[in-house]
Amino acid sequence: MATKTVRFRINNKGIGKAATGPESRAAVFDMATKMMAHAVSISPHESGDYAGSFGIHAHIRRDWPVRRPNPRACADVFNDDPGALAIEKGTARTRPDGTVVTTHGFRVLTRTLQHFEIPAAP
Repeated sequence: MATKTVRFRINNKGIGKAATGPESRAAVFDMATKMMAHAVSISPHESGDYAGSFGIHAHIRRDWPVRRPNPRACADVFNDDPGALAIEKGTARTRPDGTVVTTHGFRVLTRTLQHFEIPAAP
C-alpha cells in the first residue's frame, strides 16, 4: 500500500482567533464561575466578608508564553478582602517569651485548584 505525505502548516492567526473568540471566552468564564462558587463554599463564613469578596476578572492575555506570545482568553478568580492573605496562608507572631503562635490558614485557593485538578504555579 502506498503511503501519502500530509503537509500541515499551523495558522497562528487562526489559533489566536479561536483562543480569544467568544466560545473560548465563555468556556473560560464558565470554569472561573464554577471555581469561584467552590471557593466561596469552602471559605470561612464567620463574618461573611471574606466569602463575599470573591470576583472574576476576565481578560485576554497576550504575554504568554514568553518566547512567542499568543493571545488567549483568561479569567482570574480573586478575593479583595483586606484580610485575604492572612485567611489564605494563616499568620504567625512571636510572643515576648520567644514562642511563636501561628493561626490556621484555610488554603481556599490551593484547595480550589486541587479540587479542579489544576496545578498551582511554582
